Amino acid sequence: SVTIRPQIQSAAVGRMEITADISISLVDISARRIPAMTISLEKNLRQDYEATGRKNVEEKAKGKVLVFNGYSSSPQILAANTRFQDSSGKIFRLAEGVLIPGAKVENGKIVPTSITVNLIADSAGEEYNIGPTELKISGFRGTPKYDGFYAKADGGFSGGFKGEAKTVTADDLKRASEDLTKRVFDELKAELQKKIPSGPDFVMPDSGREIIITAIQQPAAGERFERFPVNVSGRGRLAAVRRSHINAVISSIMLPKNSELNINFPERQNKLSVGELKFGPEPSRITFYASGEFIYWRETNSGDLTKILQVSSPKKAEAYLKSREEIESFRI
Repeated sequence: SVTIRPQIQSAAVGRMEITADISISLVDISARRIPAMTISLEKNLRQDYEATGRKNVEEKAKGKVLVFNGYSSSPQILAANTRFQDSSGKIFRLAEGVLIPGAKVENGKIVPTSITVNLIADSAGEEYNIGPTELKISGFRGTPKYDGFYAKADGGFSGGFKGEAKTVTADDLKRASEDLTKRVFDELKAELQKKIPSGPDFVMPDSGREIIITAIQQPAAGERFERFPVNVSGRGRLAAVRRSHINAVISSIMLPKNSELNINFPERQNKLSVGELKFGPEPSRITFYASGEFIYWRETNSGDLTKILQVSSPKKAEAYLKSREEIESFRI
């Protein structure tokens, strides 16, 4: 019975760049590219927060309306601030200039066409907060166009106010966005943690988890709100690779090529670190670095050893084993 302890050797790995690619399933040694597993999660949270500011506010009611051209097939230009009037005499103005398309003519009859525009109340105040209504263009009064052009506000007008009100402050916005951003970050982090592969062959670099806040939606400071809404969206990504794939790349590049003996290495390379993972512009590829020491040993040729033991005395066999560089120690 012969027990052999091999001579452990190491190859220095100085910051080797390796690409992990989710689009491949086999290791590409020449390109230093290995398969990757990635998990992506998205999170969106919405919450209302208390506004703490107070000030005198004057706001004009607003609404979307359909403006119809039932007058002619020619388009009609309306300038910004064009006045629209409802049956009660309330005036609303066009937020910006617009071109009303010409009406269609079918079988000699005019079929009105329409376009959606924004109207703003002529004055601030709650009296302009009204329900669905129809409006006419004041400037066309006394002409045939007055009946040919009209508007329908099916959703009415809202937002008009005048007086002291609660408003959003800069501190309110800062407090709310920080609170909800932290919640999105923490929830993504916890959900990604549950997705980390548990198999011994998988390794996730320290920087293999990425969480990005993609959008924060909230009102502007000074806007009127009792409670103001905040929306925060985030995206989390997790990347993991296999130790065996990393070992295949490093061993092919770093280990001796002209050895007459088979070379072997442990699956878990404790002196090799994997880190500085970077999510690149290509969504399928991730770059990371391996550095440290790659441990390996050369295996004694069992066939040659068997022949030596068959024809040698114990002393000659012992001398042979001592002469082998790949053997650190042995026991017969």
